[in-house]
Amino acid sequence: MSNNFSTIFNRFGDFYRRSGLSLKSFIIANHTFNQNLKNKRFYIIFFYFLLPVFGSIFDVLISEPSYYSGKAYAVYQIHQSLNNTLQVWWMSIFGQLFIILIASDAISSEFEKGTILALKSRPISDVDIFLGKFIGITILSSILVIPGGFIIYLTQIWTYSPKNFWWVFWHSLDELIVCLLVVILGFMLLLSICFLFSSIFNKSLQATLVSLLIIFAVQLLSSVFSFSDNLMSKFNITRYLQHFLNPVLYNVNTITTSGSITNELIGFIALITILQFIAFWIFSKKEVHQ
Repeated sequence: MSNNFSTIFNRFGDFYRRSGLSLKSFIIANHTFNQNLKNKRFYIIFFYFLLPVFGSIFDVLISEPSYYSGKAYAVYQIHQSLNNTLQVWWMSIFGQLFIILIASDAISSEFEKGTILALKSRPISDVDIFLGKFIGITILSSILVIPGGFIIYLTQIWTYSPKNFWWVFWHSLDELIVCLLVVILGFMLLLSICFLFSSIFNKSLQATLVSLLIIFAVQLLSSVFSFSDNLMSKFNITRYLQHFLNPVLYNVNTITTSGSITNELIGFIALITILQFIAFWIFSKKEVHQ
């Protein structure tokens, strides 16, 4: 598995080199990706994210396909299954916990182990190191949900509407893609917060504990006090999911984005960008000791 993804990374790298672009961050992304694949904890996390996929496949094996259900009913059931998978599994407390565990030591571990000296001694800029690590872990996080999302989608269509399989497939595909993109953006917010604290602390354990404490404390406070319109609410992943998924799911029409949703999305991406800039600034200012 590691070799296959390395080949893909290297091919993209060759393309960028031939095009004359200098993207050394791609090398760091490849290294970060492979490092995490070699870590046993990744496979524990991968197994957790596969649990709803196994459940969906098992449901197909033991259930009789519904040949007489209407198209609208099939779409509703498929969207219900996607919604449950996203909110109950992948973006639940445990799902967020696992993403934090992957990302919280991305920078701090380099300082703790002293490997940052080897990175900084090469002709690679701080931007390439920081961005490469973020890209590598973002791709890794995406792999946790994209294949599983499509498998759940296909198995649920077969369960609820095998007779109208292709009609339901094409009329709900845009909702599936948007849902997966929303989840990946949620992951990127978590990664940005983790990178911030990973840049502040030199010890992996400190970075992990503080990331966990801050992320879950802010979400708890924003839920308890219902800060619906202030900055703190932007860090509430559950609110974020509900806000973007509710207009998307449970319909067979082409997705249209209202002004409010578009503005919220732009604000969310801006928040991720700001966190990344702050984290990078801290990382670039840190002194490297021999």
